[in-house]
Amino acid sequence: GVTTETGVKFDTEVLQGTYRLVEVRKESTYVGPNGKVLTGMKAVPALITLPLVNQNGVVENAHVYPKNSEDKPTATKTFDTAAGFVDPGEKGLAIGTKVPYIVTTTIPKNSTLATAFWSDEMTEGLDYNGDVVVNYNGQPLDNSHYTLEAGHNGFILKLNEKGLEAINGKDAEATITLKYTATLNALAVADVPEANDVTFHYGNNPG
Repeated sequence: GVTTETGVKFDTEVLQGTYRLVEVRKESTYVGPNGKVLTGMKAVPALITLPLVNQNGVVENAHVYPKNSEDKPTATKTFDTAAGFVDPGEKGLAIGTKVPYIVTTTIPKNSTLATAFWSDEMTEGLDYNGDVVVNYNGQPLDNSHYTLEAGHNGFILKLNEKGLEAINGKDAEATITLKYTATLNALAVADVPEANDVTFHYGNNPG
């Protein structure tokens, strides 16, 4: 059965012997605090012998808890200084300046993500140049691994089934980087840094 916040109850009145409890990992709907999701492929199987007996006799209501791990992917966005960009600080940027960005996303080991995508909606003062490049652990991840919806003010890049397969179930933490540029246009507000934030959306369930 599906385990809810209060657990799941089984009628074991007529059961005797040793039983193995195994989690069906793909059916999990668990989301922990701050969006954390389960990353282990499944909980450690538990053995239970029925009927359960203690010093007071037969235990009518016993609680069994799975041992799982949970972790949270992280995403950070910075200027891509490796591309030669120097933050001008208070001096600001001139109209027409091409600004390189890099988004670094860390995927925990043993992840089982069913959906993963990045969205970047820039202000009117920035024109996205349509040049995003994706790398996985330092190696190019070609566009057969994702879909891309792009406009002049940003994009949505979503991993497809092949892309999810490439990042899930690994025995070590993985890193995905997105590199792209945007050009400062005449709509940029003087002395106001142009907002350009990216959001990484993920979950254990499709959609």
